[in-house]
Parts: sequence; structure tokens; C-alpha cells
Amino acid sequence: MAKSPSLAFARITAEVKAAALAVPLGRVTTYGAIGNHLQVTPRHVAFVMARLSPEESAEIPWHRVVGTGGKIRQPTAEDLRHHRSRLLTEGLKVSADGKIADFEAVLFNWPERADGPGRPVRGPYSDPRTRPLFREALRFGYPPSDP
Repeated sequence: MAKSPSLAFARITAEVKAAALAVPLGRVTTYGAIGNHLQVTPRHVAFVMARLSPEESAEIPWHRVVGTGGKIRQPTAEDLRHHRSRLLTEGLKVSADGKIADFEAVLFNWPERADGPGRPVRGPYSDPRTRPLFREALRFGYPPSDP
């Protein structure tokens, strides 16, 4: 992915990638759950996930991120088959139309953050002093904090 001119977007991109990496094997999460945890919109998450490079796609378990209710969201039937195949390989049960069986049982629940709505502990992504939520975000290009 090309470098973003926006500090905030570069940081959000790195955090989304790190969040996807944090989802355990055999579990799934949603675009909305990652967005809620990072305090960005699900569309931000989907935008980043849709633009992973081939190298990033091999490293980041993008297939563990699904739509609301456990539905695979892919633009083509071939992409749906590929996504479904990756989940089946991890032992998840997925219908031919892309619905994950026992979704609530395999849903990865993010831990509650100390800085949720009304309790800001962390600065905005645009603030150069804001530190990442995930240490792995540094590996994915999270611009460093100012001293």
C-alpha cells in the first residue's frame, strides 16, 4: 500500500493490520468490532483490509475478519470461495453462501478499553504523541510518537 499523506490514516492502517493479526486461529471478528475497538468506522477497517498487498495478505489473517452476523463479504464468487476455504482450513464451519456456523461461539471478543467513549485516555490518531494500541502496529508502519 502506498504511503498515506495523513498521519492519522497511516496510523489507523497500521492498527487495523495489527488488530487482524491479533485474532486467534479458529476465531473470527467483524469489521465493526475492530472499528469499535480502534474507534474508527467499519468502513475504515474494510478499506484497509481490501487493500492489503500480496505480502501482507500472506502474513495477516485477513480471512478472520467478516461482516456483521458472521457473513463473508466479498465482491466476487471466486473471492468468496477463497475466503471460505481459508476459514474451513482453520476448522470453522462455513455455509456455501458464506455464513459462519456457530458465529457467536467463534466470535473473538475484544477486551474493553480503558479509554472508551467518555473516558479518553489516549489522544487522537492525528496527534503525533498518540501511542499505538497494538505493539505490532509499529511493524506495519505506525508512525512513531514524538518524544
